[in-house]
Amino acid sequence: MKKTQTLKALKNLQELHAQQVHPTLRDFGLKEKEIREMVDEGLIGLGDTQRGEELDRYVISEILDAGRTLLIEDSQPKLTKTIFQGLAIGVWDLGKISFGVLLGWYLNTWIKGS
Repeated sequence: MKKTQTLKALKNLQELHAQQVHPTLRDFGLKEKEIREMVDEGLIGLGDTQRGEELDRYVISEILDAGRTLLIEDSQPKLTKTIFQGLAIGVWDLGKISFGVLLGWYLNTWIKGS
């Protein structure tokens, strides 16, 4: 399962758990193989309701520590992205200041001097 799919599934699960909903494997919308991968990787925990067939019997009861770690890492801005955004804003401001200085010099030299 791709990391983006895993993150999307964990975010959906986090929203459901915030609403106090514990979906069954069938309700969650992932294939059985994908859920098994998430359980094997230690991302989610399953609970047993003791009734129904396998897809309806188990509910996704919690997001485990490894899953929470993935969610936290995804939510934090990347350092390089933050640095480049700050640099771009600074360069843009420098360009505006330079343009203002040149415009002032031009107006002062040619318009006022005439």
